[in-house]
Amino acid sequence: MGSVAQQDVEDPFFVGFAISVYQNSGDDNTNWGEFEKRRTLLGRSTIDNGDRCNIACDFWHLYKDDIERAHSLGGNCFRLSLEWSRLQPHGPGTPFDPEAVAAYHSIFDALDAKKMEPFVTWHHFVHPLWFEKLGGFIKEENLKIFVDYAKAAFAEFGSRARFWTTFNEPGVTSFAGFVYGSFPPGKMARISGCGRHILHLLRAHTDVYAAIKVMPGGDQTSIGLVHNWFWFEPKQACCTPPYVRWVASILNKMWGNEVVMKYLKTGVYDYNPLWGLGRVQYTNPGGPPGCDHIGLNYYSRGLFDWKLQPCPNPGEVMTDMPYALHAEGLLLAVHGVSQLGVPIYITETGVADDGDSVRPQFIQSYMSAIEEAVRLGYDLRGVMYWTLVDNFEWAFGYRMKFGMYYWDPVPEGNQDRKLHASAALLKNWYKRLVERIPGHRRMAESLKKGEDGEQWSSGEGIAACLKENCVVFA
Repeated sequence: MGSVAQQDVEDPFFVGFAISVYQNSGDDNTNWGEFEKRRTLLGRSTIDNGDRCNIACDFWHLYKDDIERAHSLGGNCFRLSLEWSRLQPHGPGTPFDPEAVAAYHSIFDALDAKKMEPFVTWHHFVHPLWFEKLGGFIKEENLKIFVDYAKAAFAEFGSRARFWTTFNEPGVTSFAGFVYGSFPPGKMARISGCGRHILHLLRAHTDVYAAIKVMPGGDQTSIGLVHNWFWFEPKQACCTPPYVRWVASILNKMWGNEVVMKYLKTGVYDYNPLWGLGRVQYTNPGGPPGCDHIGLNYYSRGLFDWKLQPCPNPGEVMTDMPYALHAEGLLLAVHGVSQLGVPIYITETGVADDGDSVRPQFIQSYMSAIEEAVRLGYDLRGVMYWTLVDNFEWAFGYRMKFGMYYWDPVPEGNQDRKLHASAALLKNWYKRLVERIPGHRRMAESLKKGEDGEQWSSGEGIAACLKENCVVFA
């Protein structure tokens, strides 16, 4: 583990936007394209309102305009996914589709023209339908298929980007796919299945990292993993029934913050949310897997009341999602992933807010927390807002509006985008972060060394600062 040469200390603080190409362009020939057509046991659509992704806001064809929009808001980086189903639609080992390859090169060209740093994700929840029919990642023998795809993709596009991540949020896709049933394959209460799925994604990450590092250019490429740091807790109340804390504890173990961190730190995996029931264990023969940086996705934490219904604490502001704004938690999340000792990039943070009434408070509070994290000495090197244009938000369909640009799929074929008023605030914050972060880094480094020249322990020193600022880790 550790930084590579290409993570230049002279890099600017990266600010920009994150998208998934599938959510902005669709593709029926995928696990998600098939899942969207299914019905639940109760006969309901798997997606809110019966929505289908279709072509969404059509980034695939409108990428030049959207990249210009991101640049106009102060973005100097752009996170996007490679869609395996577009690149390799015909099965394992088959040649990449030349039209899809050319399209991605054109997207990289557009980013180069705006001097925007690409952050590339090999797998953002979506893979070819043929891979799903083979059993997907739940089958250990399929991991090599993904590794071969990742190698082929890097051979084609490795020179176009310095920053790569293997998987987006292994815990989310596993929890939602095997416990909650809202992601493919749509299973519910499959505790051991969830544990195996997370493990196999982490093992695939391990194998991809090792394979890419020996390829031409691999040693100069930063390869990481994206983790969504989220947790559950009871609402503040004068009397909390014991079962509420019990449920929160189980959900936290299923989500797997510490399980993922432990594996990345040590190579030891121990998924055990139910006192041995459905336990999954594994030790990587090679010890800790490679990880040059960690991508952190942070939105909030989940509160619920005695009825186990989502709710805010008194004084908190709810978003359109079933959670409230919680800027303080961003520092907790940064602290949590900092244990890996590698550079941190906030690869997603954003807010669902159809009316653009909550977004200004989100921007002000969350960007302030990001600046504070750097001031406290965390090796935080960038932030990407989720997302640029309203898109297909998985099981929520088109109901959740995270975009800085408003877009509506109705009427069919509509591709008009409308910039939210809050965008001006985000642009100002992006400018401020780029200008002020270098000074905060220098100050933090001097504090770590201390007046007597002794190295200040970042863990102890930062914890003391957070305690002084009334931020408590639980």
